[in-house]
Amino acid sequence: MFDTPKPWLGLVLLLLVTGCREALAPDPQLVSPAPTVTPAPAGRPTPLESTPQTPGVWPDADQIPTSLQPYLQDLTRLGVLTAGNAAGQFLPNQPLTRRELARWLVATYNRYHPNDPNAQIRLAGPAVTPIFTDVPASDPDFGVIQGLADAGLIPSPLTGQATQVSFRPDAPVTRETLLLWKGPLDSQGAVPNASLEAITQVWGFKDVSKLDPQALGVVLADHALGEQSTIRRVWGRTLLLQPQKSVTRAEAAAALWAMGPAGRGVTAADMLNRPTPSAVSPSPQSLPSTPQGG
Repeated sequence: MFDTPKPWLGLVLLLLVTGCREALAPDPQLVSPAPTVTPAPAGRPTPLESTPQTPGVWPDADQIPTSLQPYLQDLTRLGVLTAGNAAGQFLPNQPLTRRELARWLVATYNRYHPNDPNAQIRLAGPAVTPIFTDVPASDPDFGVIQGLADAGLIPSPLTGQATQVSFRPDAPVTRETLLLWKGPLDSQGAVPNASLEAITQVWGFKDVSKLDPQALGVVLADHALGEQSTIRRVWGRTLLLQPQKSVTRAEAAAALWAMGPAGRGVTAADMLNRPTPSAVSPSPQSLPSTPQGG
């Protein structure tokens, strides 16, 4: 027959089980407490969320030369510059192409004269006969390139340079070309005649003999712009112009920061300080890659 259960046996088993649980439990002094998760306030992104890029700032802005940063920042806010690649980077130290300079030149100059259509550079329509053999009407920048040629602002057969039938839109811009295209917009009139001796006297360049004769006048006229001189603003104090050296995208932007005659020119800073709705522009990523022709 079975023995009668002892009352004290259940108590002994309970004590044994409790002791085992305490022995197996981790020491609280050796275990880090669970982190407290504080929910982010409504409308504020958590660190795992992507933060929208600040309007008007290029993702590679840290590569812009310090001396040129203020000029590029102003032009970026005006919305006249375009990205250098599909990723939206500006590529400040890469060479600028001739088609890009034409695009920026027209966009910036017209932006400086928003309320005066008579002072703006007119874009060519698709029905115009192309002046350059390598810029057909189907080219995305035909309107600005042909428009500059029709206005006599860049060398072409229309200005007497019969041999310049090619524009070479994707070739790098040289310093000489930048000055040659921008000079007429700065002088707002006929570019003065100049000699190698005259340029050497005012600038002191040691390589003036490397300049194309048609660029002598704009280089001399640039000196008369004083503090708004393109050469001074972009390349600082120098005795070497290096006219055939490629212009970087940051240098071209700095050159376009000011346009017009001394004392009557317009700067990007002037436009930003004007209390008009047009002074606020979208971020560079939202800008079209080319101006709209018409």
